[in-house]
Amino acid sequence: MSPFLKKIDEKQLNSIFLWRENRKVNKLGQVSLQGLSFEVASFLVGKTVEIRYNHFDLSQVLIYLNGQFIQKALQASLPRWNSAKKQPLTGGNKTTKPAASGIKHLTHLEKQHQQHKIKQANNLLGRSKPAQIPFTPTHFFKAVATVLNRKVENLHVNELQALQKAWNDYGPFHPSFIYTALAKAIIAKGYHQHIDFYLNYIVQSHLKYQNHNQQENQHE
Repeated sequence: MSPFLKKIDEKQLNSIFLWRENRKVNKLGQVSLQGLSFEVASFLVGKTVEIRYNHFDLSQVLIYLNGQFIQKALQASLPRWNSAKKQPLTGGNKTTKPAASGIKHLTHLEKQHQQHKIKQANNLLGRSKPAQIPFTPTHFFKAVATVLNRKVENLHVNELQALQKAWNDYGPFHPSFIYTALAKAIIAKGYHQHIDFYLNYIVQSHLKYQNHNQQENQHE
């Protein structure tokens, strides 16, 4: 296990790289996220709140108002739809078995999210080898901007050029090392440093991982 990954705290990682979206609470006291509805406190109706969440696990959806944590949102209950057509009764008390609802499918998806969360946390903490699927440039730009509480479209042209240069010179980067490096950089000096400061942490993490792999291959 690389010593670069041992000193990071899992709770710090979780709080730092949560995705953030702004949503307006509807009249039903709900907000929508990735096609799902989540219930929030009634006093938030009509207000615009910030949603913080793990893109791969919607079981932890946190609601913030003006930068202050308000609550953990609960997924709105789903009605059970029955697509079976009604048939006329033709003698006897025959019953028709209702069509299967989508509840079991949602439960299955939730289990998959939980498994992915565990695997992702282990990767971030260096407990297992990371998956062999690197970020694309688009994912890389959005990941860096999101962790720094910004949006890609609001980045300065010089910052975009710095991101592109880092990708061209050293990429592709693995997502777990991007998040780990950004977490270390933010813990060290906060969110308001020049973009090159954060990119340096990402590149150094990436190079250390490559060197570690090369040394392992030489010993085999």
